[in-house]
Amino acid sequence: MEELTDNDIHISPLTIIKNRYGEGGEFLAFNLESWEVPREINDDGLDFISFWHHDAQKYIIGKGDTPQEALDNLKAKLNPAPDNPLIDKFLFLDFEGIANLGDQDFRENLQFIVEQTHCKIIITSLFRLDGPETVHEKWKELQMPVEFYSMTPVMSGFMQDPNNHLAENIKLSKRFKALEINTWLEANVMQDYRYAILDLSSDFYIDQEDHLKTIDKEIGLSRVVALETVWILNSDK
Repeated sequence: MEELTDNDIHISPLTIIKNRYGEGGEFLAFNLESWEVPREINDDGLDFISFWHHDAQKYIIGKGDTPQEALDNLKAKLNPAPDNPLIDKFLFLDFEGIANLGDQDFRENLQFIVEQTHCKIIITSLFRLDGPETVHEKWKELQMPVEFYSMTPVMSGFMQDPNNHLAENIKLSKRFKALEINTWLEANVMQDYRYAILDLSSDFYIDQEDHLKTIDKEIGLSRVVALETVWILNSDK
């Protein structure tokens, strides 16, 4: 794999590789760092077949017979999906612990998701327990490039530890997050919709798993996860 870094290129990050099997073009272009490009693309045997039949749809891949053609094809595919007024798209986001001050990758990748999908951001972070003003302050402090639309309701309040033990309250809040998301959807959805969940935890309902992307706290919101989230929100499923 080799990265293309010409001065006239405005897609960043960008990686263009030679397509070993040549299906669809001699070169493939990705809006990813070189180490983020799936190795299965040029592997032998079942890994290659599995990727192109199942996982490739989650990525935005430019294809062409020259590097420039692959880049041009990638630019065309990176255009945002049309904003369909008959379909709502919601991103349930726990940005507590994911976004650190100065985490430019988080901000850029979140903005990328919103631009590609026209989704509305719904905050699920635990500091909702401190009230909406705290959430607004945190969001402003992080200098987020987009606005959030709403917050999920706090369903765990009636079961909080009576002695106000912080650890117990946090456990209860995490346990109820899946319920809070479903409750918000039931109260606010008026038409056909798609939704995705970005969270540090994987403790969600089974029927929510296809909508969930679990974030590795050490990595944060990577472009790979951002692309997979775009795929979830723009999918016809």
